[in-house]
Amino acid sequence: MTEFIDESEFEFASRGRKAKTDAGLLAKMKDLAKAGKGKGLPLPEFAGDPSSETYTNHRGKVSANIRKHAQLAGVAVRIRWTLQGVPFVSKTK
Repeated sequence: MTEFIDESEFEFASRGRKAKTDAGLLAKMKDLAKAGKGKGLPLPEFAGDPSSETYTNHRGKVSANIRKHAQLAGVAVRIRWTLQGVPFVSKTK
């Protein structure tokens, strides 16, 4: 027979990490929200080295960070990467 235990008898660890926001990136996304559809901006401060072995991971982390800040600013974005490894963010709606 299976013994069930009340969950209030246990202490649980908090889940995940607290999200960090970059005030500068959030300000840029808010400015982008005011721009017209199809307008965009490069973000050279988030550039990566395309010849690096970790470039794919870098792109994923940076893209997720940009999308999170765009969501906080209330703007739909498209992220494309230049051949030099610089993300270019454009407004889609």
